[in-house]
Amino acid sequence: KNDIYSGGRGLEAIIRPYVIAVPGIPTSVEFDLKKKYFRFVFIDENINAPTIVFLPLIHYAQGVKITVSDGRYDVYEQEQLLVFQHGIKDRSHWIEVSPLNMIH
Repeated sequence: KNDIYSGGRGLEAIIRPYVIAVPGIPTSVEFDLKKKYFRFVFIDENINAPTIVFLPLIHYAQGVKITVSDGRYDVYEQEQLLVFQHGIKDRSHWIEVSPLNMIH
């Protein structure tokens, strides 16, 4: 294998999605390793800045399904980043990430 993760052992358990920056107060974060399901919830603090999440390709190389509470998002695959700009109507916001082939 010729990728950033080649040669590593147990990397799926160690490398997981995480929030790099959030314009508010985190209220919940969860990651189910078996399902590769990530959910993050936060309350915004009226800061006009995006939430940035690291999305490791080791979990989402076959594609990713992203659902957000409101606003818009962009995925930067090469950088392994999700950038979410929340809406302004509500103060509570959430992001859900799962592999494309996941069945709830």
